[in-house]
Amino acid sequence: MIQKFIASYSLAAHLAFLAVAPLVLFPFLPENVIANVLLWLSMISFVWMIMEPTSHRLEAAHDARRRLASALVTSPLTWLLVVVAIVAGLRCINDGIALRYVADAGNWEVTLPKFQYLPASVEGAGYLPLAASVAVMVVVTGAVFALGETSGGVFSLALSFMAGAAAIVFCMLGVKVSGDFHVGPAFALAHLGGLVALNSVFEEGWLKALPLSVVGCGGTFVGALVYSTPFELAAFLAIGFVMLIAVVLYSKFAVGHAMELKVLIVYFVSVGLLLLLAGGFISQGAIRGRFAALGDLGAVLLRTDEAGTMLSSLAMHGWMNSPWCGCGLGAFPYLVRFEATPELWMHLPTGAVSVASGFLQLVAERGLIGMVMIALPALTLVILWLRRLLPGISVKAVQPPAVALLPLVILYLIVISFFGCSLLRADVLIISGTMAAVSVASVRLKGNGNG
Repeated sequence: MIQKFIASYSLAAHLAFLAVAPLVLFPFLPENVIANVLLWLSMISFVWMIMEPTSHRLEAAHDARRRLASALVTSPLTWLLVVVAIVAGLRCINDGIALRYVADAGNWEVTLPKFQYLPASVEGAGYLPLAASVAVMVVVTGAVFALGETSGGVFSLALSFMAGAAAIVFCMLGVKVSGDFHVGPAFALAHLGGLVALNSVFEEGWLKALPLSVVGCGGTFVGALVYSTPFELAAFLAIGFVMLIAVVLYSKFAVGHAMELKVLIVYFVSVGLLLLLAGGFISQGAIRGRFAALGDLGAVLLRTDEAGTMLSSLAMHGWMNSPWCGCGLGAFPYLVRFEATPELWMHLPTGAVSVASGFLQLVAERGLIGMVMIALPALTLVILWLRRLLPGISVKAVQPPAVALLPLVILYLIVISFFGCSLLRADVLIISGTMAAVSVASVRLKGNGNG
């Protein structure tokens, strides 16, 4: 059944696997291997997208390919994502930043990149971000231009199922994520896709795919719970609640047949079952501790951390020295090592590699160019979303809950980036772009959908 279901929506399945690949693979493979996998999957998915785009109603296959080619060539979104990939490629190639011991002087020094006035990176640090930018380009354009409305539901179902299954496997294997770049937000974003998929399962009558939706909703909830910081967890619970309300309201007023009760029952049963399953591998005290940490969230937000303040000052200093390109991707630890005074070292945590704020980390290492390379695609998606949504509202088209993904994803990423650097993970960037693209593609221009 599952093979037949996926075969009917092969493009959606290919794009979903590409979107979730870095999340599934990161505990088992080094970054350079994951980057290789992403590039190969991107190439395969792109060829599949060009050859087999989803056809709209009564549309021949060659007409669908012509429509897709025209949309890709004429859309500013495509060319903007190409520019992002080119900048990431420059940063990857310009990777001369390294820590080198100078024997004659008896000290360490940081070598400069090959081209000092271009985006740069520490040796090897730019390869995975380059692969991620290519993957984002393929997944976002594929979701916006190549998938139909029904295929978007299958896409969300496949993505959330694979992410949920990965979360359970991580718990079973006791996978731990060290450092300040947490994987929890990737599961949180996939959970939003799981809610969209749950709505599609009932609305489209895909009841045989219900087990996939159970794993998708429950597993991604467990992943967000276990692998998020308390602040990220609080933000996830807030946007997850809003998304659940959107699905319930749509089910009640747009679909009917008591669908909202079915959605609520399946959702809470799936979350409860997967929490019980994960509880067999994670101590109950650890799970309770995750929720208990929410009670101390106010103290965490109000706390003035001396080490965090110093790291932020160092980040601002590094950015001011190179405002356009930053100090280089992965070079912030070197900045800490050589710029921190002996007094500061008394307060800095051992092995400090990041700032408390993802925005500061972004501008410190990638400069204003790096900030623009993330902000402009998001802004373009928002404009495209509004250009589709406003005409749909004017003709009183009932919008599916997937339309709410874009504002929720952007709000979530902005909020968590004030107190963490998880935004800069490859899996978080890819899945966030994916969910935003699904939101754009889901906008209905007519009362009966857009294909």
